Amino acid sequence: MDPRMVKELKLRPQPNIITADKARLVLCQDKKSLHVPWLSLARSLPLYAVAVANITFDWGFHTLLTCLPQYFKDILHVDIQTVS
Repeated sequence: MDPRMVKELKLRPQPNIITADKARLVLCQDKKSLHVPWLSLARSLPLYAVAVANITFDWGFHTLLTCLPQYFKDILHVDIQTVS
């Protein structure tokens, strides 16, 4: 984009943004729009699926990281200090 055009866009008044921000502020002040359905989230099967997948991935990854030096030493017969 041309730098002159960017400068022109910054200088041009944009009343729609202000109107949209005011409407958003009015919606945020309504207590019902801020309600979080905690019970529905706690009963959500996809949420548990994501949690289990994340835990098992992390467990496998950290197991791999901790066992990799021993694998290099015992199976591949490579000294990590001399290779690195």
